[in-house]
Amino acid sequence: MAASGRWTVLVPVSVDTEADVLVATHALSRGQVPRASDFQAVRQVLPGISAAYISNIEQIRGHHLARPLAAGQPLARDALAADPVVRRGEAVTLVANQNGMEVRVPGRALADARAGELVRVQNVNSLKVIEGRADDTGMVRVDR
Repeated sequence: MAASGRWTVLVPVSVDTEADVLVATHALSRGQVPRASDFQAVRQVLPGISAAYISNIEQIRGHHLARPLAAGQPLARDALAADPVVRRGEAVTLVANQNGMEVRVPGRALADARAGELVRVQNVNSLKVIEGRADDTGMVRVDR
């Protein structure tokens, strides 16, 4: 009697990519705002895919380091964090749209927020605390 079975063989694989990436010219601290002078473009063999690494200095604008980098280490995307567009205590504009009408009032941010994040804001006229979403211009939009 012939057995017709299927075999499955799992083979470990590692993917490496050769690409131009930004490499730290010296040690950089967590929280530091990276500058062009902190990096040089180098062609390297990288673990994984090259999309996980920064290749253009323009890609670091508006970001700070989420973790320290050693000299010679390639800059990975996950090593960067977006800077807040709204800072605690800062004057902001609250914007609410409803039925085609837009209302803008002055407010004061109660926390830091990056673009797209929810933030609590105190309306400086009514003193009410309202939650809205920070946009990339630093305004806080209220969804009602």
